[in-house]
Amino acid sequence: MPLLCVNCNAPLVVVDAPSSICRFCGAINVLPEVYREELHLARNLDAATRQAAEQWIRLALLESSSEQAWSDAHRNAPVAGTRGWYDNAFDRVNFIVPAFVTLMFLAIQIMALRTKP
Repeated sequence: MPLLCVNCNAPLVVVDAPSSICRFCGAINVLPEVYREELHLARNLDAATRQAAEQWIRLALLESSSEQAWSDAHRNAPVAGTRGWYDNAFDRVNFIVPAFVTLMFLAIQIMALRTKP
């Protein structure tokens, strides 16, 4: 329920004071304690909301900076990964395992051919 002037029924601005002056007729109106208490609660809620928003922003900045650091470290990794594997496709390390598997396959084939009657 809005607070109205006792003289002209114009809406009053709630202030943190025992009384308020009507800006239309100049009458002095007593402000009930309930309205002032509500004003205090709204201010406290605004401050808490503002602090929560600041913490969320701070957390988002920390997460984005850690993601950036991870992607920088991943980008500079010496071993090929799933992202950008073609950048390191001709590195020596990428030929060792396939060469070993090929040699093992050939050795098994040779052994199998020698044991055939």
